Amino acid sequence: MAKKLNRIRKFIDRIKHAGKYKQRYVFFLSAPSAAGKDGLWKFIKKMKYDKKYNLYRPISTTCRLPRLKETCGVDYFYTYKDKIVDENNNPLPNVVSPLKFGIEDEKEVWYCYTKNELIEPLKQGKNLLFIVNGSLVNFYKEYFSKNFPGIKTITTCWTIDEEAQKIKFYRRDPSKTKEELDQIFESRIEERKMYEDLIKQNTFDYVDDASVSLKKWKHKQYKKL
Repeated sequence: MAKKLNRIRKFIDRIKHAGKYKQRYVFFLSAPSAAGKDGLWKFIKKMKYDKKYNLYRPISTTCRLPRLKETCGVDYFYTYKDKIVDENNNPLPNVVSPLKFGIEDEKEVWYCYTKNELIEPLKQGKNLLFIVNGSLVNFYKEYFSKNFPGIKTITTCWTIDEEAQKIKFYRRDPSKTKEELDQIFESRIEERKMYEDLIKQNTFDYVDDASVSLKKWKHKQYKKL
């Protein structure tokens, strides 16, 4: 928990520092699956930092099924693939840079943001806390710069080691079998490599550790491995 709170505090400190200036910001957070990105927003809401610092978190859209305890309109908007891309996998008019992200339940998983989720909050004068795949960070920085000249961006990456990531995978969706979870975890190998490469390329302003303390972990499903 100490490590988790530490990286969250670092992120909040950057928001507080930026809040001293009369400028709109987009705070990017990018990290491999299961690094705790959604936990940051829950912490911010709990502490009411979203109101204090005028933050809005755009909600992404996906065609995968909801996981345990996920809620439509809170965690994601859930839809079908043909509402994100056409038959040639080209984005539909109101979709920004859709991304194919592996296979779950024998179906392609796609993620995207709608233009309304990105542009409307900025028009209302809000700052964005933007959780996005690392491969799209530079794309979105240019997208916001083009549509909102003068907006400032701060990019953060959370890293997580392979063993810690595997433990968190098995915790977050205990309804799936070991074989299903193994398949999903294996599909994330390319994602881990991508983040290693992006960090080497100095893509992010900040890189923080998101690994958990394995000694304190007692999740019963992980014990079955």
